[in-house]
Amino acid sequence: MPKFVFDKNYSVFIPARKDWTYDEIVLNDDVICYTDGSRFEHIGTSGAGIYNCTDNVEVLLPLGHNTSVFQAEVYAIAQCAKMENLLHRNNSSIAICSDSLSAIQAESAAKAITGTVADAMQAL
Repeated sequence: MPKFVFDKNYSVFIPARKDWTYDEIVLNDDVICYTDGSRFEHIGTSGAGIYNCTDNVEVLLPLGHNTSVFQAEVYAIAQCAKMENLLHRNNSSIAICSDSLSAIQAESAAKAITGTVADAMQAL
């Protein structure tokens, strides 16, 4: 089947809660990365983190005072997809794991709801 201009070259998999509970998630990808975003209310700043466990690369991204948790989560996924050490892995399967259901759903939607989501979709 031909690939169309608006088709995504990535897929989204959201496992059932019981699969996580009983540790039944199997990732057979060539590269596995984890992302996270958070906001520290007590100091008023946000940040994002990326961990490529295949290459043992960790990236911490301070995001300042005006970033929401959702924005930080989406930004972490986008920056992971843009990592230099991943861009040159032709034909490799790369899993980006996130604990943010809202970020995953936003990036799998037919239409981007924010510029940050659009950037992540393009990067993926």
